[in-house]
Amino acid sequence: MTLNHTILICIFLICVHSVASSDHQPTYEEAKEKIYFAYAASSSRQNLSKWYLPEFPDAPRANVTGFFDGIDNNIFGYAAVTSNYIVLTFRALSTSIDLYDSEIVVQTPVSGMDQSIAVHLGWYTAYLSIQKQLRLSLHRLTAEYPTLPVHIVGYSFGGPLATLAAADVLHHQLVPSEKLHLWTYGSPRVGNLAFSQWMNAKLLHSVRVTHGRDPVIHLPIILMGYVHIDDEYWMDEVNGVHWKRCKETEADDPEYSVLRITLQSVGTDIHETQRKRLPMQGPMVYLADDL
Repeated sequence: MTLNHTILICIFLICVHSVASSDHQPTYEEAKEKIYFAYAASSSRQNLSKWYLPEFPDAPRANVTGFFDGIDNNIFGYAAVTSNYIVLTFRALSTSIDLYDSEIVVQTPVSGMDQSIAVHLGWYTAYLSIQKQLRLSLHRLTAEYPTLPVHIVGYSFGGPLATLAAADVLHHQLVPSEKLHLWTYGSPRVGNLAFSQWMNAKLLHSVRVTHGRDPVIHLPIILMGYVHIDDEYWMDEVNGVHWKRCKETEADDPEYSVLRITLQSVGTDIHETQRKRLPMQGPMVYLADDL
């Protein structure tokens, strides 16, 4: 066999591997593993430092390396590392906020990005309050573990922070795009159509889990100029019986959700799940599908 033949075979194998990797579809089990990190964010610092999570015996083993604190101690997250990946996680807000407060629901441009790209002012302000801490933690971990991918995780109102963190990492090329993974669970919308399209073009690995008739994922409403990012994976029954990647996206057709205005009375809700401390299971709230 000649050298040229050997080189061609190697290139072919690399291409086949790349295609296989890009075709990988996230599974329910992978999503379940990541949500434990989001649930753990509600634990005390002392327990997190020791990774003592008696409520979540199936949580992956991790070593917490740092914390990030934001506005009024309401914004909180942590950095950790497992044997397989680095993880940055954000807690749901410790106090409720009004998503329709005129002072925060307005959209604002993202510093350094195209002026057409805009996000929720409240989320963006919250993220900026922990940006330096997060970047420092990420820099230290990627320097110590240069081969590990980075997974950013956010549950409920921690979802927008995770999304903005992923955007920050991508925009400033802090981690190669092929090594960055975003996992959000029951996340509200974060920005406008331009932001959604930018994220969809740049972020190679994104899983936005929605569950039953969860109300939070429908806020802020599309009519206010907010659009979800891809890719949505929808669950309807417990234990991942239905784990479906949604083909329709708001970025492709921002009006498609507006047209699905139906009142549902029975289903499951990932936010009720968190209150019950049972991974991705729980009873339902009542909701108009979208407004």
